[in-house]
Amino acid sequence: MKTCKRFALFILLSVLSITVYAAEISIAGKPSKTNLNQSIEGNFKVARRGTSRIYPDSQGKYFIDGRVNGKSMRFLVDTGATFVTLNSRHAIIAGTNFREGSRTLIQTATQTIPAWQVRLSSINVGQINLTNVEALVIEGPEPEFVILGNSFLGRTEIIRKGRVMELRKTIKQTP
Repeated sequence: MKTCKRFALFILLSVLSITVYAAEISIAGKPSKTNLNQSIEGNFKVARRGTSRIYPDSQGKYFIDGRVNGKSMRFLVDTGATFVTLNSRHAIIAGTNFREGSRTLIQTATQTIPAWQVRLSSINVGQINLTNVEALVIEGPEPEFVILGNSFLGRTEIIRKGRVMELRKTIKQTP
């Protein structure tokens, strides 16, 4: 019943008329005229954005469990990495045919290695679910964990509270 009551609040707000200068609305049956440069107030809650809190391990690294294309994976957060990066085993588990991606070369600290640029259908971390995420796949066993790079992190807001890292899904702004 509580859910029904909350839902009922949303249908109590209706737009009666609108012009380029003002809107006439009805909240719980009470009409109100509002200039479009004014805010509309009420007892409505803003939808929560997806968040995820990540705590460092004893070495200061930030690991978090999540999913790639619905398959469980362990992620290492790397704010310096351009892309989400998987090894070939991770990609196969996630159902990604990485060899159909664009082949490229990437520079590691010690060598240049081949990789494939792909798009992952989805990545879920905590309460954050992003779709169509750009990623790199490196053939072989490295990296040991999926690297959560900026192709994912750039679509979130990163907030540091002491040693805790909090990720918040950004809300798309329409231009």
